[in-house]
Amino acid sequence: MKYHINYGIQNTQTLTKRIITLIAVAVSCVGLAVGIPLSAHAAGCTSVTTSKGNLTAAQVGGNVTGEVNATGCDIGAYFNADNPGQVKNASIHDANQYGVFVDGNVASDTKVNVTNSEVYNIGNHSAGVFAPNGNQTGLGIYFAGFNSVGTASGNISGNDVSQYQKGGIAINGENANANVRGNDVTGLANVPFIAQNGIQFGYGATGQAQNNTVDGNWYTGANWASTGILVFESDNVNVDKNTVTNNQVGVDAESWCYFGVPSANNNKFVNNTISGADYGAIVAAYSLYSDCDAQANNNKVTNNTISGTDSADSEGIFVGTYVYTGSYSPETKNNKVIHNDVSGFETAQDTSGDATAKVHANSFQ
Repeated sequence: MKYHINYGIQNTQTLTKRIITLIAVAVSCVGLAVGIPLSAHAAGCTSVTTSKGNLTAAQVGGNVTGEVNATGCDIGAYFNADNPGQVKNASIHDANQYGVFVDGNVASDTKVNVTNSEVYNIGNHSAGVFAPNGNQTGLGIYFAGFNSVGTASGNISGNDVSQYQKGGIAINGENANANVRGNDVTGLANVPFIAQNGIQFGYGATGQAQNNTVDGNWYTGANWASTGILVFESDNVNVDKNTVTNNQVGVDAESWCYFGVPSANNNKFVNNTISGADYGAIVAAYSLYSDCDAQANNNKVTNNTISGTDSADSEGIFVGTYVYTGSYSPETKNNKVIHNDVSGFETAQDTSGDATAKVHANSFQ
């Protein structure tokens, strides 16, 4: 098999018979926050210094409701500890990089709830019209706590996130935490120019994804893949009771020890319904762009219903390791694959990369 997931770095070698999936967005150095609150019905853009650099936002802080037309701005609604607020019953659209950006770049807790809102058309624009491309930006809702001096946290619930360039909802960094519940996240379906992700917890982020519907994240190009719900180099994330449909990879917990984050341990994929996938559920550790020995240990894949596309090289459940580059020794151990109903894949399951895995009471068809 073949796939990484597109992060903006390219791997030119052809990969065979193992899966590498994804990173939703690159992380950059922490910035300092500046901003003045605007009306929710923004007529212009305000400059803000964020953890992703100097950007512009249609709304800075405040309680956001109603329409936020962010055409021409990098961000729809921006929050940090100096600019607190909430998003409720809002329609945020047409920002160039981020729909909602909750930033932990100030030495305090930034807690923002994003509820019952729609976020769409986030990414590249041409003449004011959404025109997604392969640049690794364009996130519907983004909580940033990577190497941050403060924290970014909150509830993300009841939202409709669609027409995003790179990712629907991304929670990134060891100081980021979110409960992601009851959202509809819809990708661009089959596209050749970018590997999208629906929901991501990355780089040490914590939280849970529960009762979400994630659909239509699929990359048709070479070497990379898209994922419905990704746990990348994060521990103790609970992915429960989600409906994950027509995504190239359904759910995935993995680590490369990229940016020095060593593990994807103690995560749970439980009671999810995954359908129309080339790869249903993945638990993996790889040596690729690594800074240490990656780990994916003590994860649970239990009580899921997983159905595939019956395509060549498709795989229902994969647990294992692979060394692509470098001299590091990735590790998977003590993972559990129990009470899953798996059908419609060329290979129903491969847990041979974890000699200590507990695999029982599954139905493989």
